[in-house]
Amino acid sequence: MILPRLPLAAPNAGTAIEMSNIDAMLLLAICEKGWDSAVKLVTKLIGGDDGEVILGGRSLSRKEVQQHLNDRVMHIRTKQLAKLLELGVVMISD
Repeated sequence: MILPRLPLAAPNAGTAIEMSNIDAMLLLAICEKGWDSAVKLVTKLIGGDDGEVILGGRSLSRKEVQQHLNDRVMHIRTKQLAKLLELGVVMISD
C-alpha cells in the first residue's frame, strides 16, 4: 500500500523531504499539542472509530488505529526526530 506523501521544507538542506501523510499529521500534532496529545488529535482528524480506517485492505478497530498511531509516534521520536532537527524541518524551543 502506498500512502500519500507530503513534502516538508528542509531549509538546512536547501531542499524538501517527503514524509507520509499520517507521519506529517502526527508531526504537526506533536508540534501543536505535544507528544501526549498527538495520537488523540490525529485519531479524531482521520475518523478513528471502528471501521473508518483501512490499512492493508483491512478495517481497523479504534484500538488498532490508536496502536498504529502510537507506533508511528514512537518511530518519529526514535528514528526521525534527530534527522528532522538536523534538516531544519522542526526545531526545539523553550
